[in-house]
Amino acid sequence: MSRAVPKHALAALLLLGCGAAAEPTTTPADRVPRRRSVGGYVAMLEAPGRAEWQRPAELVEALEIRPGMRVADVGTGSGYFLPWLDEAVGPDGEVVAQDIDPDLV
Repeated sequence: MSRAVPKHALAALLLLGCGAAAEPTTTPADRVPRRRSVGGYVAMLEAPGRAEWQRPAELVEALEIRPGMRVADVGTGSGYFLPWLDEAVGPDGEVVAQDIDPDLV
């Protein structure tokens, strides 16, 4: 027996790096060396142009995140998506951000 999953329940899964790109592209994340310092990793993630390939506003809109919702950014990394998520859920919503690297949280 399968059960339909509401779109908003998929927010955490979709924020795991899929972005809103229409076509597969090479991104800075594809070029991450295995042993990069946290500072180097954050600098790479925050490089100019990231919004062009991940289109965060479009992603939040596609997920239909609305005021008052609770969403999770699992694997948040540097927290890049948090401003868009926070704006979407508003003052009555909640954004939970989690990453396995304690130096990034």
